[in-house]
Amino acid sequence: MPLIDPATLRFGDAELSAAEQLALVEQAEALVAYEIGLGTLELAPQSLQAVELTDYGFTVPHDGPLLALPVGPVTTLAELQIDGQAIAPADLIAAPWTMRRRDGEWFSCGADASISATVGWATAAALPERIRAAVQLLLSDLAGLYVSRASPASESIGPLQQTFGNPKRERVHQLIGRIVSPWTRPQSA
Repeated sequence: MPLIDPATLRFGDAELSAAEQLALVEQAEALVAYEIGLGTLELAPQSLQAVELTDYGFTVPHDGPLLALPVGPVTTLAELQIDGQAIAPADLIAAPWTMRRRDGEWFSCGADASISATVGWATAAALPERIRAAVQLLLSDLAGLYVSRASPASESIGPLQQTFGNPKRERVHQLIGRIVSPWTRPQSA
């Protein structure tokens, strides 16, 4: 079941049944979740929906002022522990995939850490507008494909064949990456 109600979205010129709309919204949400980095996690594979983590353990990956989290995007932080010492959320500057201490103290590589937090979003109303916009943009693209059922252009010269992708679709996917970039999992995380 998708997080966003299909009735609140636009499907362009596509005349789709309720089941088709639901399937396209699920696919659009899954693709946006994958773009963010949720699709690579076993916790909530390809879903924007909230998952509650309690004492999720990990090892601090490197020394530095920025702690890269193995899970995210963190939308609500309950507690972070480093080597058994609790650090209050008020003492941290939190981003979707990272934490930084307000006092500037560094995190030490190899330290045992655990996090209790919410990853993802509990309701469609809690979704950031940019995430919702990315789902809508992708949904419009998918609905357009559904209506046109167009195949990519191709040409043949003798035994050689070249198939060309759709440059408009490639631009849509690049734009989605830029729209959701504040919530995207860093490459090093």
